[in-house]
Amino acid sequence: MEYTKRKFYKVIIYFYLYKMNSFNEKILNIVSDIASENTYKGKWFSIIGDSISTYEGYTGTTGTYPRGDVLKVEDTWWHRLLTMLDAKLCVNISLSGLKACGDTEERDPINRISQICRQVGETYTNLDGTTETATEKIIPDYVLLFLGVNDWLKNSPLGEKSEGYDSTNKDTFYKAYDQIVCKCLQTGAKNVFILPLLCATSSDFNSNIVKPNQATIPYYLRQITEAIKFTGSKWRCKIINIDSMANTSANTNETTDDGIHPNKRFMINIAKQCYKDIINTISAED
Repeated sequence: MEYTKRKFYKVIIYFYLYKMNSFNEKILNIVSDIASENTYKGKWFSIIGDSISTYEGYTGTTGTYPRGDVLKVEDTWWHRLLTMLDAKLCVNISLSGLKACGDTEERDPINRISQICRQVGETYTNLDGTTETATEKIIPDYVLLFLGVNDWLKNSPLGEKSEGYDSTNKDTFYKAYDQIVCKCLQTGAKNVFILPLLCATSSDFNSNIVKPNQATIPYYLRQITEAIKFTGSKWRCKIINIDSMANTSANTNETTDDGIHPNKRFMINIAKQCYKDIINTISAED
């Protein structure tokens, strides 16, 4: 009953702020403290993604950031999100150019799932930048999965949706992404929070767009996003509503420096959307 009351008050506050167009990071944290218990405080999160989720110097990540005006790790979407949740970083194994399907065996995320756990004797970077050597194995409570952009850019075969599960074949995006989500859950993580592709406008979803060249990268393939959402729903994972954050060629310069990698402003928006969706998801422990 007490949780129901908190939920009711939270909805009222959210509605008021929406009408007043007053959402910002500080207010979101205040709403969380007042209207609900942050069930993610102190929980361990691991991240699997491509260059959008990287930051040099953080264990397991190699790739693009820092770049542009994203010059501090605190500017990245994932660091900002975990800070807002008051959560802890387990491991970020994101790699620049990473694909769900058809990557090399060494880089293949399916083969690297065990790396989302902290292993005894290995040294890891914490959210605050300090390092420590694990004295026990730590399994992340939650996983943030943000893949698919490079599969679209590099023409990974899409495949077909299926309610079944094929553990032996990963030759299509549907099958590979299916295995990634399943193996994340098999590590013992309570849930996987899935981020679909960014920059998908409603007009993109309602037309048969041929994949553009690098100059018009913000238009993403509809089928890849649908495959991500289908697979997430199939495994009862939480789908983050970031694909609604439309990014067209008209405003690309305001959100990225190359049409695909978010700038600081867009990183903030991604973190806010993730926070709003995650904080409204009841923890598996409740």
